[in-house]
Amino acid sequence: MYVTVRLRSDAGAAVDSSGLPADLAAEAEGLGLRIVPMHPGVDDEQLGRYFYAELDDPDRAEEVATRLGRIPSVDGAYVKPPEGPP
Repeated sequence: MYVTVRLRSDAGAAVDSSGLPADLAAEAEGLGLRIVPMHPGVDDEQLGRYFYAELDDPDRAEEVATRLGRIPSVDGAYVKPPEGPP
C-alpha cells in the first residue's frame, strides 16, 4: 500500500539534508516512514513535487495520509488505490 504526497510549489525552499521539507521529514520520522521521490532525478518542477511512502500495514494508510496532508509544506496526500480489477 502506498501513500502519495504532493508538495506545495513553494516547499522547495525549506528542504533539509534528506531532500524533503523539514516539517515533512520530521513527521515521516515520527511515523517511521521512508518518503522517496516518485520521479527521482527528473528536472520537471511539477513531477519533482511528488513523493511516496510504502506502508506495510494497509490499516494505517488513511491515518498516515491524513497526518501528512496536514503538514504546511504538503499540498495533498492520498492513499494510492490497489492496482488491478476491484
